[in-house]
Amino acid sequence: MASDTNEEIELGFAGLRIGRPPLSEEDATLRTFLRQNSREFETVHELREQGWNNPKGDEHYERKHKIADRHIRDADQEKVYYQMYLVIARELQEATAVFTVNGSTPGKLRGFNLCMAPGGYTRVLLDHNPQMTISGITLPEAQTGHPVVTEVAADPRVGVEYLDINLLATSMGVPASDIPADHPDAEKFLTHVPFADLEFDVVIADGAVLRTHDRGEHRLDKEREALRLRLSQLILGFGRIKDGGTFMVLLHRIDSWENFVLLRKLEQFSEVKVHKPTVKHAESSSFYIVAKNVDRDRLTATAVLDEWKAYWRQVTFGGEEGKGELPQGPGNDVVEKAFQEYGARYMELGRPVWETQARALEKAPYMKLPDARTSNARQTSSNKTATSSNKMGTVREKTPENPKLASILKASSWRTVSSPSIERAGDDADQTSQADSGSSKRETSAKPTRPPAASLPSWR
Repeated sequence: MASDTNEEIELGFAGLRIGRPPLSEEDATLRTFLRQNSREFETVHELREQGWNNPKGDEHYERKHKIADRHIRDADQEKVYYQMYLVIARELQEATAVFTVNGSTPGKLRGFNLCMAPGGYTRVLLDHNPQMTISGITLPEAQTGHPVVTEVAADPRVGVEYLDINLLATSMGVPASDIPADHPDAEKFLTHVPFADLEFDVVIADGAVLRTHDRGEHRLDKEREALRLRLSQLILGFGRIKDGGTFMVLLHRIDSWENFVLLRKLEQFSEVKVHKPTVKHAESSSFYIVAKNVDRDRLTATAVLDEWKAYWRQVTFGGEEGKGELPQGPGNDVVEKAFQEYGARYMELGRPVWETQARALEKAPYMKLPDARTSNARQTSSNKTATSSNKMGTVREKTPENPKLASILKASSWRTVSSPSIERAGDDADQTSQADSGSSKRETSAKPTRPPAASLPSWR
């Protein structure tokens, strides 16, 4: 099959562009801040809008989805899918050294790969850590899950449990006695706890909601189902990670309020890097968070696992019908305060993601319009308002229409950033990368200084 068709199949597997993403009040407020203060975000925002408003974009992705779904059980195309993840994993390793694991018990490294299929990340983990044993969970093929390639599934260092991670009720803190008898999945929820006696040096969470997964009508809400999957992975992964361990997770839309809160929380108990691969899916909103040197004591102090479990219960059993509902957002006042406190660091993390996506969108076939609007998007963005620069990069000077946002921006100390905590975060990340790449033994004598485990805005 021609390479361009393979690329279509690869992109289709990612589940890109299935309707314009929903935008909460909190998301909208956050984006207002970003558009006024980040030239990189303003650029990618304008390019996204051009793409969403262009019918050719819908046609482009509809065609890719059809090709992907038609070939989803095709053995040759599953190999293409596997090779794609090998390529992404190698770029992630080069950028973050995520697959170089210096465990607390040399010679007894353990990895946990959530939503493992097709097995590309497991393969790269084993290549970099031949002594590691890996436990995996993945959706059964009978439920339209992808197969784990033979070279991974047959490896004696790998053990896989085939199940729907979103049905692991006991692992999510919901005992069997709390499951409503009239819930559509009452008989499907699992009390079994996978790999219950194990803790892990590295956790890889790469799950995505499959379009072809027959979940039942009560699980068709894409936003709620995706949130439930993210929560399942965070709860399982951070609940079983060793002190000093590494956690990597695939997410979408770094400019969402949910991801703002998540990044801020993770930086309370780990060293965070963000990377968006350039080799595949560069035009989508996907990106990876890599949290290294997880501090179990600080993780416990934040009570974040209990919070995630409460949200999982709500998105699974909440609402008037007891079939799940999305949590309510905290309101704009909380968003404004949080952005004042964490906005500079957040934009520092997001900048390379927005730059990578903008470069890819400019080259997307459906963006090549006769009036050259796309190619001029960067110029338009940079000319809209005067800009000034500081250590955190370009800061927009345009005043938001919302007077509350304007007052926050005017008073914000981060607009003239010289924050040692931000510089420290960058230095720590660089040191972590060097240590992971060049040493065979993890330094445990001193843990990095992190912000105190203060209460944070609610998840949504």
